[in-house]
Amino acid sequence: MGIHMLSYEDVENAVETIAKQLNISREDARRLLHRYVCTGLCGWYEREAEKTGFATLKLTEEQFKVVEATVQSIVNGESSKERMKRIHIYLCPRGPCSR
Repeated sequence: MGIHMLSYEDVENAVETIAKQLNISREDARRLLHRYVCTGLCGWYEREAEKTGFATLKLTEEQFKVVEATVQSIVNGESSKERMKRIHIYLCPRGPCSR
């Protein structure tokens, strides 16, 4: 079986799963997932993260566990760095990342 390519649906399903498990809105779930995969290198982060409170957003232990498990379930067989990068492409408000 080949490596499963991550799709937009996978990321949306992940957001849905996180929202359900943590009992939060999809928007909050998307934000947590984005925070989890974001390394802060993209242009959007540099310009907007402070203003939007994204830079200081910290996941609680429970949130971290749920998000981590969800991320691992949607893409296996890839290094976590690749996985994070791929998910980030779908989530970053500026579209595909500059780096």
